[in-house]
Amino acid sequence: MGRYDSDDNRDGLAQLVGKIEQLTSVARASVMLPNGNMALLAPDGYTPHIYPATPIYTAPHHIKAAPVFAEAKGFNAYVNQFKRIPASRIFADLGGLRLTAVLDYHEANTPGTLDHTATLAMRTTPSWDAWNAKNGVPFGQLDFAEFIEEHADDIMAPAAADLLEMIENFQDNRTVTFQSKVNRQNGSVRLAYVDEEDARSTGSVKIPERLKLSFGVFEGQSVSQIDAFVRTKVDGGKLLIAFKLHKIGEVKRLAFDEVCRQVEEAAGIEIAAGSMTGGRFN
Repeated sequence: MGRYDSDDNRDGLAQLVGKIEQLTSVARASVMLPNGNMALLAPDGYTPHIYPATPIYTAPHHIKAAPVFAEAKGFNAYVNQFKRIPASRIFADLGGLRLTAVLDYHEANTPGTLDHTATLAMRTTPSWDAWNAKNGVPFGQLDFAEFIEEHADDIMAPAAADLLEMIENFQDNRTVTFQSKVNRQNGSVRLAYVDEEDARSTGSVKIPERLKLSFGVFEGQSVSQIDAFVRTKVDGGKLLIAFKLHKIGEVKRLAFDEVCRQVEEAAGIEIAAGSMTGGRFN
C-alpha cells in the first residue's frame, strides 16, 4: 500500500469531506440583516459571509405627477382614470383660463398629499385672438377692407355678397375725401365722398352698422355668437373705421363656464372656483 492509503490519510479525507458537506448544507440558509444585507449562516468555527443587499425597486407611497392638457378631452380621460371619490377636487380659475384637478386632495378627517394634479390650460382660438386684438382699434379704409376680407369666414351676417361689395368699394376709392354719413333704416351707414382728382366725381360707400360673428373662444370647444358694432369717423376727409365687440367679457366667461360644465359632467366632480399657488390653494 502507498502512503495515501494509510489509516491517518483516510481519516483526514473523511473529515475534510464532512466539513465540505456541512458547509454546503448550511450555506443554503441565510438571514436578512436590519440594514438590508444578506448573511449566509456558517457552522461553529467559521465566519458567516455577508453579502451587500441588491437594490430592489420600492413603489412610492403615492403618485407625484402634474400633467398639463391643452384640450378637455385628454384632461377628462386622465381625471377619470386617477380620480378618488370623494378625495379628488377640481378648481376653476377664469383669470388664468385653467382648470386644476387635485386627485389626492383632503378628505373629511384625512389630510391629502396634494402631489397628484392635472391641469387643463385652455388656449384661445386664432379667430378670437385676431378680433380681440383689433377690438376698438381704428382702421384706415384699406386696412379695414383687408381685415374683413381675411376674416370673412368668421362673419355670419351681413351676407358675403354685401361684404364683398363693401370691400371692392373701399379698394377702388383710395384717393377720395369723405364728407358726410347717412344712417340707413336697413342697419347700415352710407358715407358720401368726393374724388380728390375730379371734384365732379362723387359717390358713397355702404358700411354695415353691425357684424354678426361666429367662432370658438377656446380650442376644441363649440363656437360662440358675438356681435361687433361698426363705428365710423370722418377726420379731415379721411375715413377711420373701428369695431366694438359686444360684451366680450361675458362671452369669454360663458365659454369658460361651458367648458366647466362639460368637465363636471364627464368627471362627476363638482367644480369650485379657485386657483393654485405654490402647491396649495387659496
